[in-house]
Amino acid sequence: MSDESMQPGNLTISADPAFGVIRVLGVGFWTPTIIGDHFDELAFVMRPYRAAGVSVRMVVDLRKSGIQSQETIVRMQAGVKSVTRPGDRMAIVVSSSLAKIQMRRMIGGEQHEFFVSPGAAQTWADAYQALT
Repeated sequence: MSDESMQPGNLTISADPAFGVIRVLGVGFWTPTIIGDHFDELAFVMRPYRAAGVSVRMVVDLRKSGIQSQETIVRMQAGVKSVTRPGDRMAIVVSSSLAKIQMRRMIGGEQHEFFVSPGAAQTWADAYQALT
């Protein structure tokens, strides 16, 4: 585990409305409160997409995150379910193939795909945009 994954956690959201992608960068460990605040902020960032009636594409980079507590994982599962709608797509970048398996088990679903390569995640998100 890297020193960065041991740091107090944060999740940073950036939106690129012109390209239609929301990016999230997660670092360190998160408390359930951090996760709750993150999903509140994410829902706010998604409002223009929802108002325009378009699907949301997200690229979420969790390569520098740590192993989260069970309480945090439960909050993450609820948060993902609360902000995603049919047609949305979330490409999640993780640090290893084992993390891919764990995240797939945690989140699952057709709307989410897991990658160890940021380029592959972006390609998947871009390909989805081309189909809509």
